[in-house]
Amino acid sequence: MDSCAAQHRLLKAGRSDLNTADNLAPQHVLQAIDPLMLSAKEGQLRQAVVRTKLDATRCKLAVLQQQLEMVRNEAQCDPMTSLADQAAFDRALVEAIALAQGQGAPLTRTLCSLDYFTSFVERFGAPASVRAVRAVSLLLRTHMGASAFVAQCAMDELGVIQPSTDARAAVALADQFRQALMTSDSGQTATGNGAGRLTVSIGVTGSVPLDDASNLIERARAGLGIAKKQGRNRVVEMNPQGAVYSAVRVA
Repeated sequence: MDSCAAQHRLLKAGRSDLNTADNLAPQHVLQAIDPLMLSAKEGQLRQAVVRTKLDATRCKLAVLQQQLEMVRNEAQCDPMTSLADQAAFDRALVEAIALAQGQGAPLTRTLCSLDYFTSFVERFGAPASVRAVRAVSLLLRTHMGASAFVAQCAMDELGVIQPSTDARAAVALADQFRQALMTSDSGQTATGNGAGRLTVSIGVTGSVPLDDASNLIERARAGLGIAKKQGRNRVVEMNPQGAVYSAVRVA
């Protein structure tokens, strides 16, 4: 602050000298200008240093923000499965909707429910069920895309948020996951005894203008309900007018 004030006084004095002096010789003009040019260069250098420090501070703040976000997400994970919980999913969905609407981009909400999972738990026990959910969630992530947000919304339910993905693409990905789960050993690995085949029913809905989180949640759950009623192990897409797509069941 003192250096800035000193520079200001120097510039003011230099301007005064040039404005008030009569018949200045060229060397006198140069003598008056040199300190002004030097002062200006020093000011530019100080500004560059300040900008560099500000950029470094912004980078540190960004890193801290990422670390805080990681801590917040870890605090909202199911302690047994290490998946994001319902609260984290709800918050992420609200943020994703706001971002999608601001950018005019598509967004899809998917709800997956493991079929007859209560019977699975009763037969193989809680530890095996936790291992099964973990295995299924890993398989789900590999099929939903790198930007997908996966959370455990209930004991047997996994929720997915897919930014920049329309409903048709999300249905295709969901059905690929469904078929992959049918042929995987997720249930067998969880039980450790070569048994426990798992299947999944899925409801999918894409966002439309003026949608909020409750709209997407309601439609995805309605699609899931239809998938269950149609015999399970299938994908149903819902839009505001009703079911628009049912994937052919592959037994």
